[in-house]
Amino acid sequence: MASTVLFSTFSIPAQADSAISVGTTTFGSGLATNVGVTLTGFDQTQNYQVTVKFVNTETNVDVTNGTLAATQGSTSLVSGYSSYSAAKLGFKGTYAAISAALSSMTWNPSSASGDISIRIGIATQPGTNEFYDANSIHYYKYISTGASWSDARIAAESTYLFGLRGYLAEINAAAENNFIGNETSASNIWIGATEDADTAANYTSSSYNGSVGQRWIWNGAVETPLPAGTGAIAQGPPAAFSSWAGGEPNNDAKPGQDCAVTNWRGARGMWNDLTCEGNLNGYLIEFGGRPDETSTASTRTLTTTVVAREAVTLGTLRSNVTCTFGVDCSFPLSLTDPTAKNSSNVDVAGTFAYTSSNTDSTTVSAESGGASVALVNAGTSTITATFTPTNTALYAVATKTFTITVTATAPAAPTGLSATAGNTQASLSWTAASNGGSAITDYLIEYSTDNSTWSTFADGTSTGTSATVTGLTNGILYYFRVSAINDVDTGSSSSAVSATPVAPSSGGGGVSPTPTPTPTSSTKPKPENNITTNPLTTPSEKPEPGTSNQPASLVERFIEDLADALKPVIVDIFSTPISTAEITAFTDQVALDLINSTGDKKIGSAPSLVLYNNEYQPSKLAILDNSIAQVVSANGGVLNLQAKDGETPIAVNTEGRVQMVQSNLVFAQGTGLAPNSEFAVYLFSNPTLLGISKTNAKGEFFISFAVKNQIPLGDHTLQVNGLLADGRTSSVSMPVTLVDSIETARSNAMPKTVFVSENPVTKATNALYFLIALFAALLLFMLFGGSRLLLAAIRRRDEEEANV
Repeated sequence: MASTVLFSTFSIPAQADSAISVGTTTFGSGLATNVGVTLTGFDQTQNYQVTVKFVNTETNVDVTNGTLAATQGSTSLVSGYSSYSAAKLGFKGTYAAISAALSSMTWNPSSASGDISIRIGIATQPGTNEFYDANSIHYYKYISTGASWSDARIAAESTYLFGLRGYLAEINAAAENNFIGNETSASNIWIGATEDADTAANYTSSSYNGSVGQRWIWNGAVETPLPAGTGAIAQGPPAAFSSWAGGEPNNDAKPGQDCAVTNWRGARGMWNDLTCEGNLNGYLIEFGGRPDETSTASTRTLTTTVVAREAVTLGTLRSNVTCTFGVDCSFPLSLTDPTAKNSSNVDVAGTFAYTSSNTDSTTVSAESGGASVALVNAGTSTITATFTPTNTALYAVATKTFTITVTATAPAAPTGLSATAGNTQASLSWTAASNGGSAITDYLIEYSTDNSTWSTFADGTSTGTSATVTGLTNGILYYFRVSAINDVDTGSSSSAVSATPVAPSSGGGGVSPTPTPTPTSSTKPKPENNITTNPLTTPSEKPEPGTSNQPASLVERFIEDLADALKPVIVDIFSTPISTAEITAFTDQVALDLINSTGDKKIGSAPSLVLYNNEYQPSKLAILDNSIAQVVSANGGVLNLQAKDGETPIAVNTEGRVQMVQSNLVFAQGTGLAPNSEFAVYLFSNPTLLGISKTNAKGEFFISFAVKNQIPLGDHTLQVNGLLADGRTSSVSMPVTLVDSIETARSNAMPKTVFVSENPVTKATNALYFLIALFAALLLFMLFGGSRLLLAAIRRRDEEEANV
């Protein structure tokens, strides 16, 4: 079987890992069988359009065979599709809705058809009069506004869809032409075919041969880079494909009918030549096909070979079985091959194979004309008879099943118990009997001096079939019995045996007395379960979200108990990731502009690291008020960290690292995570889980934690891991340092920013300007007011001299 995932010629980086898979590839005609469609890697926040149909594996032309059916759910039909039970399907909706519809989809072939291919196309849902073709892997948009062919081409190249530049449609295959004809019911729609310039200017015949001067070409785009196929012949035998109506193209008068339409007079998919400027028709824009374009849409197409065979009907295999182990179960079961008939009720030749879904409970062995089923333990198993026809080209494989459910019971009594006397002890051995369908977990060993009142020998837990009973008194006759225990109950006791402990021969002398065993209960209780309690039990308390006024304490966990999304990401924040334009554009000033604080803020020299789904995001480490380190990404501040001595903030060091002091508290807050979700806080080099906490309904968190004395002094990396609201993983890392005392932290503190009331240079300049202004004022005074005073003084002097 061959399967192909199609990618468009434009790139779709956001959906590089999305995939469509089909679980069933062989189908029986006349039998609706689930196709087994599963989706992975799609952006689950988008809406999608889905088309499903069949194509000829060799020619890629659409074919039909029987009925596809899907549950509608909350999806709706795509324009041009009329039912959820049809030869082909087209529907749209949210990711959850289209995923559910696809998972319910069945195919009921109408006939054995050999190899054909099912084609499933999924694309970001377009808007009204827009559609996506899984054959060409392109988008299309129908514009109903009338325009000349030339104006339509200009308008097409001015139109964008999902980041792709449009052009008048180029139809290069029958499958594409059929798709467009089914999706657009309007008549006389401009497409990108025209006579070439030489033909349009000089050719007057209606018999084209495809040579220069006598041909139609695809000319729906003029702006480079041109789509693949631009300039290719669009008429006559040289063309890869054409769909001209009978007798068309036929008009080469000057001026002639030099431009093409599709759906000529409502005949879907039929082309005709019309006058380029005289007909104000609607037009069809195509998107995709220009090299090196990047689309914002998410598209995926799977084309995989499937086989439709005539169904085979199998007769009865056996009814379902329910019984209790060792009580009313009749095993082995003998199975006879069921009948195998075709649609005409004629026997079909082939072979049967039998399997059990739970070999811990039942096993199946092939026999002539059937099989034998043996019972091993209690449990539920499905026995499947698989029929493989001799003629696999005509008939489909068929299966028949039935279930066996066996309930466990208490074990049977052990057999063959024997006792061998020793010095103050007796050695026992026995043969295990049926376990009742559930594994034996222990044996109950009892002893008695009167074969009536029994005491339990405390031998611990063992599934062995021998034991030594110690602490007996020599010379006294003891009776012994053994019972098996499983998860259901304690079974019946074995037959009792007896032995009298004796002292070894010592050539005279007495026998030292030995203590008798301390009697316990006369029965050994069945254990509640076979799970051993872990002495390192995970704390039971659950994390709760904190507030800015009351940060939550971290809850301790083991790393191995956490979900994968919360586990540590081993990174070196001092290694520079591959530079990209996005990272380069994230300058210090851009980061500072994103910070809400109006106080002292600056970018430190220490690095930071933000990963979403393990992809680098541009970030900076900002220092606020000399004591808070804030990781700033393109979405703003995502993590604040501050250490305190009591209520007093501790300044960061000269590199911008938060200085944590042993036994003191560290406070962290952040935003951007999924609402009401857990996150984990680590300290590196070796990943140490400080604990977990929980975000509030807004995806914010406020936490505090004490710095434990076990953490070594020196530089570390603090990391916070969680989930974003869109389901991606988030990992934010910043450098910190652990010092031994407040005094050390103070000596290493980053100097505070000095705010000067007036720059000295500015002050000196302003003083100079003041002196110049004063000098100018004096000069003006001297020029105007001073001259008048001088003249008055001269007149007074002359008058005084005249009076003398």
